[in-house]
Amino acid sequence: MINIKPLKAYTDNYIWLLETNEEVSIVDPGDAKPVLDYLSKTNKNIRAVSYTHLRAHETRHVSICLDVAANELINEKVTQGDTLSSLGIKFEIIEVPGHTLDHIAFYNEENDILFCGDTLFAGGCGRVFEGTFDQMFESLNKLKQLPDSTQIYCGHEYTKSNLLFSVEVEPKNNDLITYVKNIRKIEKKLKRPIVIIQLILKLILKKYHSFF
Repeated sequence: MINIKPLKAYTDNYIWLLETNEEVSIVDPGDAKPVLDYLSKTNKNIRAVSYTHLRAHETRHVSICLDVAANELINEKVTQGDTLSSLGIKFEIIEVPGHTLDHIAFYNEENDILFCGDTLFAGGCGRVFEGTFDQMFESLNKLKQLPDSTQIYCGHEYTKSNLLFSVEVEPKNNDLITYVKNIRKIEKKLKRPIVIIQLILKLILKKYHSFF
């Protein structure tokens, strides 16, 4: 059975793990330390390392994770329409430039899951660094075509700040106001930052509805 688990990194980053009883597949290891600590604690081996995008300061951490892998990993660059398999799960590659020019997302239709890196967040989208705003817009439109039931696994915990900004932009949007209240209740109960990973795409993109 495959479990999906987040590892916190830095102040608001998330590294995603797909794991079985013995192995893990890592998505976007922007910081090697949480990964190494987890492997040491669980005695699990790295089966695969994948990344949706890679900025200069993250390259060293990916290399460290590759170095400790127990098996020989295949170094493969993928593009739109390609597929890759990780721990028996087949992912379709979706090119989503905007945050960076080479940004991609991993989508599995069978399990309704999407690893989208820094393209789409709960209540917002990623910053445009290398690409253009038109590219980001088109990338969001691509993701909009996925089923409403898609579970989103993004790269940062921006939920609360994004939604507070959204309410400022749309102060009469009752759906957003209710959503912010629910987030505050959950945060208060857990007493820690939260990441929303199971949201229907329609709700996440509600803020952008008038632009699509």
